[in-house]
Amino acid sequence: MKRQRLTKNLIIGTLSIELLMLVILIACLALFSSSDVKKPVNLKSFQTSDFIHLKSSDGDLSSDDTEPVISDGSSLFTINGKAVKVVSRPFSLPKGNYVVSVNYACHENNNLVFLYSKSLSDNRVENADQAVIANSRSNNLSFGFTLTSQTDDLMLCFACEETEGFSVFQTEVREVSVSAPKTVRLVAAAILWIFFCGIFDLIVFLFVFYPDRRKHYIILISAAILASLPALIPSPYIRCADDLPFHILRIFGIRDGFSHGLPWVKLQTNWYNGYGYIVGACYGDLLLYLPALGSASGLSMDLCYRLFVLFINGLTAASAYYCFSRMFGRRPGIVGSVVYVFLIYRITDLYHRAAVGEYCAIAFLPFIALAVYLLYKDEYLKSIWMFVIGFTGIVNTHTGSMAMLLSVLVLYMLIDFRRTFVARRLFSLAVSAGTVILVNLSFIVPFIDMVFGNKLRVMEENDYSMISISGLSFNSLYHGHGNLNYYFISALYVIVLLMVSSLLVIPKILKNGKHSDKDPDRKSVSFGDFYRYLICTGIMIFLCTKYFPWKSITKIPVLKLLPASIQFPWRYLAFTGVFIVLLLCETIRLTMDSKGFAKHAGQILVASAVVLGSMFGCTQYFSYVKVNYNSEYNIRSETCSQHEYLLEDTDVHDIGSEYIKTADVKVWDYEKDGDRIEFAYVSDSDGYVDLPLFNYSHYVAEYAEGITEDYHAVDIENGENNRIRIPVKENTEGRIRVHFRAPVYWGIALVISILSVVGLAVYSVRQLRRKKRGEREIVPS
Repeated sequence: MKRQRLTKNLIIGTLSIELLMLVILIACLALFSSSDVKKPVNLKSFQTSDFIHLKSSDGDLSSDDTEPVISDGSSLFTINGKAVKVVSRPFSLPKGNYVVSVNYACHENNNLVFLYSKSLSDNRVENADQAVIANSRSNNLSFGFTLTSQTDDLMLCFACEETEGFSVFQTEVREVSVSAPKTVRLVAAAILWIFFCGIFDLIVFLFVFYPDRRKHYIILISAAILASLPALIPSPYIRCADDLPFHILRIFGIRDGFSHGLPWVKLQTNWYNGYGYIVGACYGDLLLYLPALGSASGLSMDLCYRLFVLFINGLTAASAYYCFSRMFGRRPGIVGSVVYVFLIYRITDLYHRAAVGEYCAIAFLPFIALAVYLLYKDEYLKSIWMFVIGFTGIVNTHTGSMAMLLSVLVLYMLIDFRRTFVARRLFSLAVSAGTVILVNLSFIVPFIDMVFGNKLRVMEENDYSMISISGLSFNSLYHGHGNLNYYFISALYVIVLLMVSSLLVIPKILKNGKHSDKDPDRKSVSFGDFYRYLICTGIMIFLCTKYFPWKSITKIPVLKLLPASIQFPWRYLAFTGVFIVLLLCETIRLTMDSKGFAKHAGQILVASAVVLGSMFGCTQYFSYVKVNYNSEYNIRSETCSQHEYLLEDTDVHDIGSEYIKTADVKVWDYEKDGDRIEFAYVSDSDGYVDLPLFNYSHYVAEYAEGITEDYHAVDIENGENNRIRIPVKENTEGRIRVHFRAPVYWGIALVISILSVVGLAVYSVRQLRRKKRGEREIVPS
């Protein structure tokens, strides 16, 4: 009774404090939010007023008009062996976020425009795409930069290498806002506070009600912090890993959707100069809503991403411990979870590749391992739950991992076919598959609709040549300019762990065989799971190499899409990591009663994993230059993306921000806000207006004649460079409005997903109550 009262008081006290802090937080945000949206301000701190013509002759750059360009013969930069000597006069800007816009004309793609500051360059601080190529297929470019303090020596630089000349007509610098509307900031802050309070309450609950596991919880929290250490070092900048700008821009896209009142963002309107990109419908982004909410609440993007890395590392540690301890016990579980967090490939994903989707998916792979384990233990309801959690996490974070996971599951179940091909287990698998599909309809339906309802680049005939040559080989320790191949090192690390496990278990196998010979009645130890995990680890390593016949796989119609979806064989290292950790856990379980080195193998493995993983994380993270991505304008979508979800034959450089119209059409009152465009027009002959939006399906155009508000639908055509084209008829006048409208069946799919989760939860609770009721009935009175 006393314990119940103490628990009740603890819960009430904690919730009261959290509610009070929430009220204070909202009040402070409301107090310091002076306006809903800061409008961009044109500073025009320096602007070329005259025609500037730059021309190159044997590397010597000069200007026909030296005002406001300086050409004093000093070599400030060297690009491709040629000195760049033409720069603007130094100018000063205060702290803030800015965009440089340049209007130009050129004939070749070897001209550069970039911003330079000696004080910033001395600190090795760079912004996204600092040197921007002036593409000959366009006549304007823009790039953003962020100043964390006032800078007095900024210069805009032009580098020309073409013989016909690089003509610059106008340049402009303007300040831009990165703040979200006031209402969005308040709501986002409230949601985040409730979410993190829930995590804190869960941690307190575990520490209070499971005191015997506190040591393990402290180890897990420490492991998550140590794995996140490179990202947690205080700095106004973050390091630009390979895919980081792509994923940061996705986060900004979700944040911008919030700003337009969309809680479920499938079309992101901040890509490609505002033309839009359906990356939200084709690439799972469920977990990215957390940093997007953080950015919307007013936190800087670099802080949001750092905290996101910490959250994912904590999630990975928690999921690994929960699943591995359920499968092997607490001691093997804690060893396996720490090793899993510090796997070299996962650390490479974090700090070398910045493969956000993949390292999020890796956090959910242990649930799949536990689901298969429970399936073979005939605990079908629990297995279904684990399949649902695991697949939902992977489907909504990384579709490529989903394709690989299915292939690995099929392979594992075929290897263990005697336990797999049992009627009740096959039925449970079918129920699990159906439940997973129902729960994830909210992603599956828009994905299928947009991928197969549009002619996207991702559906073009794929080049499979890379799949057979990009695998690992014996001589792939180095690649590209002598850089270390971290994928090869990741595979080598797994091989070392595999050898350690084998050496630890071999004495146990031999000892067990001797005892069986001496005492036939003695029950022998089963090594079946050990052999299964050992074989699967070896197969996964083989799949990562170029020695696997990937080229032959591409010729099989049923399996042809698999190599295209995984792109690089070394991506199977994620699953290699799962199997090697399962092997280590089984090894620890089998050798817990051993003496000598085997007795302390768990501690040695944990210490080695922490040291090696931390070292690799810091080495990889600090090898990249500093960047500031606190403004989405600092990231150029045409260079940070593979453009796989664009419409076929789209030219990413032909994306001017203005509409295109025929000569006899006059347009006024033109307004664009995200995916919404509205304008008035009058036309003397049949013509059209091409709008700066890509012509994806589900855009709706409406027309109202004259000054009436009676809108009715009009057809949309495919215009120049896949723009939305609005045809107009001769001698007509009126208003046109265009916007993206998600179809009703997307909403129905979302409702079905929610109801499926609720239904599974209700069914599980009822089954649990029936089980408890049955246990009480069989207890003798």
